[in-house]
Amino acid sequence: FSHTTASWADAGSICAQLGSKLAEPKSRQEANFLKSHSQSLDKSFYLGISDLVEEGIWEYSSTHEPITFNLFHPGEPCCYLRENCLIMWEPFHGDWGDVTCSDPYYYVCEVDDGGSPSVIG
Repeated sequence: FSHTTASWADAGSICAQLGSKLAEPKSRQEANFLKSHSQSLDKSFYLGISDLVEEGIWEYSSTHEPITFNLFHPGEPCCYLRENCLIMWEPFHGDWGDVTCSDPYYYVCEVDDGGSPSVIG
């Protein structure tokens, strides 16, 4: 979990410099772990999920595979065409929301060590 803010693209680059990527929760269990930790920090965090490739199709940024579940807050995603990047939204208690990718937010990097995901940064 970062201590600084960045745009979604810059956050992805920072994670890559750390030998990682923006966190991509592949299960509800992992997503709920990240959500719980984000709530304890009282901040909103970017994840490695967007609909930049095709509007309305939310996918993991590293593989372009569509997500198979979501934790979107009721009424989200919204603001089609303008908001294409996903955050764990602090006002929604860590539920997912979509935001403009150029807006600065905190972010979560993860390292895939072949086992359980590890969160760094």
